[in-house]
Amino acid sequence: MPIADANAISLLNAVFLVVLGMLIFHDRPTYWHVLGMIICLAGAATIALSRGVFATFDEAYIWPAVVALLAAILFAGESIFIKMLSRVDDPLTTLLHVNFFGICLLLIPALASWQSWGAENFIFMALGPLAVLAQYCNLRAFTLAKVSLLAPISYSSLVFAALIGWIFFGEVPTPGVFAGASLIAVGGMVLALSKR
Repeated sequence: MPIADANAISLLNAVFLVVLGMLIFHDRPTYWHVLGMIICLAGAATIALSRGVFATFDEAYIWPAVVALLAAILFAGESIFIKMLSRVDDPLTTLLHVNFFGICLLLIPALASWQSWGAENFIFMALGPLAVLAQYCNLRAFTLAKVSLLAPISYSSLVFAALIGWIFFGEVPTPGVFAGASLIAVGGMVLALSKR
């Protein structure tokens, strides 16, 4: 399965997150939330379709599609747990727990499969603090807002990915990417300006 197809399926995590937020936290998205979600989803679909997502279909796609869908559901579940923890724990406490248990869980498999001990590992080590900072921002967001507001904003990652690809890798965005990014920006503005 092409990575663009798998990524398009993973974008459903925001939809699952809103549904879980409604079921668990009794979030009731307003008209403006729903409108913002629809605009963001349309932007994500525009980007995905402009990249040729699902242009071809093969029976071999079924299993990878199921795995990508399961990942979307698990990411939505993780966000729900983060929202629950944000009600009782400080973001730094949650970060400590998540990263400590992550290290405990992955230390032995990582050491057993480690292939390189060269200088490039210092670059990978720099990803740790960057990821922790991103996790902290995510935790603060869940402390401050409802999941129905935050879920669609996750589509903005497509805009930033396109921008990073353009600046650092010379991947010129297509007109479909520009159109989708514009829709996501409009949807994000609708969400930001909507009443909580």
